This record gives sequence, C-alpha cells and structure tokens, in this order.
Amino acid sequence: MLESEYQKAKLGALKSQVNPHFMFNAINNIRALILENPVLAREMLTKFAEIFRHALQHTGEKLITIKEELGILIHYLEIQQLQFEGRLRYVIDAQEHLLNEMIPPLILQLLVENAIKHGISLNEKGGEIFINIGAYNNTLILEVRNTGSLAFGSRIEERLGIGLKNIVERLSLTYGGHAKLDISEKAPFVIVAIKIQR
Repeated sequence: MLESEYQKAKLGALKSQVNPHFMFNAINNIRALILENPVLAREMLTKFAEIFRHALQHTGEKLITIKEELGILIHYLEIQQLQFEGRLRYVIDAQEHLLNEMIPPLILQLLVENAIKHGISLNEKGGEIFINIGAYNNTLILEVRNTGSLAFGSRIEERLGIGLKNIVERLSLTYGGHAKLDISEKAPFVIVAIKIQR
C-alpha cells in the first residue's frame, strides 16, 4: 500500500514537471513574437489557451485516450508551425481502431517537442515530423520521426533530454516493465518510439 502511494506521488511529481516545462516554452515563444508580429502572436495565444484548457481538464488523470492526446498535439503543432513560418511540416498517421487506447497525458506532445528542439530547430531549412500510431504483435507503438541526426558515440542516457527522461520514468511507473522508449537513426531521420505491451 505504501509502495503504491509512493508511486502515485512520484508520478504526480513527474506530471507536474511536464505542464510548467511546456507552458514556459509556449509563453516564451509568444512573448518573442509580440513586438515582431502582433497578429501572429495573438493567433498563437488563442491556440495556447486551447492547449492550456485541455491540459487543465486532464491534470488529475493518469491516462487519456490517444484521440484526446492528438487534440492537444495538433494545437501544439499549429503553434510551432506559426513560429517556424512554413519551415515545419508534419503528418499524423493514426490507425482509427487505436484512438480509444489509453496513454499518459502529454506523452506524444513531449516526443514532438523533443523532436523540434533537438532536430527541426537546428536546421535553417526546418524539417519534417511524422507521427505514427500503430500496433504490432499486441504492442502499441507511438513513433515520432523527425529530420535530424544523433550524436554518434554517446550513450542513450546522454541523448535523453529532460522531456525524454520524464517519459522513461512515467512509462516505468505506469506500466512497469511493459513499456519502453527506443531511439534510433535512419538518415535523414531520428526515430523515437514508445512501445507499450497491451
């Protein structure tokens, strides 16, 4: 019982890291645009308010549907597209029968945020993000491919930013040993995949 309460408290602490981290980044992006492009800043603020409303609705929830998660993710990507002014392109391919599967909230958004920060933003021409949601051999696969490359020679632990480390810990607390995160490279893309045994 005590172990269960400890895990719930730790999971809550990890979730509380996600929202401020995401919100802080979004507010900074909007602030940078206010003087430069007020119309664009207003549009971003509207989309940000929608994300914030959605995040507040699911604050106390351990899991949400993939459909709900994609709703948050699309608003986030629209904000990023405005900021990148056409240099960010994305495609979402989600198998319809999986949309009601339950996953930790904001987990896809964190994968995409990581892809933009460590991939797209480092390329002057921007790049592409492909979000694929499928299932294979009774395993749910949430995959994000982005234009970019990995630093060769570094251990996987060193490649994990704050967002991905958060995901690894949340997967462990939510699913035990039945979920994992993989990082690989298949030029010109970096591939990060969450695999959850169903």
